Amino acid sequence: MVLSRPITQKYKDEIARFVENEQVLCGLDCSYWENNYAWVCDEEGRIFKFKPRMSQKIFNSVVAGFDEKHVSIELLVLKARQLGITTQVALKFIHRMLFVSHTQAIMASVKEKSSQLIGRIQNTVYDNCPWWLIPMRTTKGGFDNGSVMSIQSGMQATGLAQGWTPIMAHISEIGDLPD
Repeated sequence: MVLSRPITQKYKDEIARFVENEQVLCGLDCSYWENNYAWVCDEEGRIFKFKPRMSQKIFNSVVAGFDEKHVSIELLVLKARQLGITTQVALKFIHRMLFVSHTQAIMASVKEKSSQLIGRIQNTVYDNCPWWLIPMRTTKGGFDNGSVMSIQSGMQATGLAQGWTPIMAHISEIGDLPD
């Protein structure tokens, strides 16, 4: 694309201010980021802008209650299948990793294939965010702000998060874990 005329300094300043404003808003408000910049993938591989389901809104209100009390968010969610809770938790974890340096997180499911779907959520969100909003990726699951998410399986030979201490953990289908 060729610009027909040079960009004025005023317009450059407006763009810089917009980017800075979006970075601050997204960093301070997970819901703002989800509603404006989170894209997810459905079972058929279609990518679309995230719109929370009713079950996810209810989950968010429960999490908000813990947040307002400034206490640890520790939940055992007994639910029906396909309510989008793992996706919602993944979005919260990804938001934290993108906007809070040195966040360490683990997400796991019992089966390797289900764990790979969690990784797909992370990749879809990251790949569809504007480059100016997020840190660069480094190693698998890591970012140049020092944050990292490990996607593991409950059936792996070693224990989950063995050798390190994540500050955030989500284990799906925990009742099916043998140990």
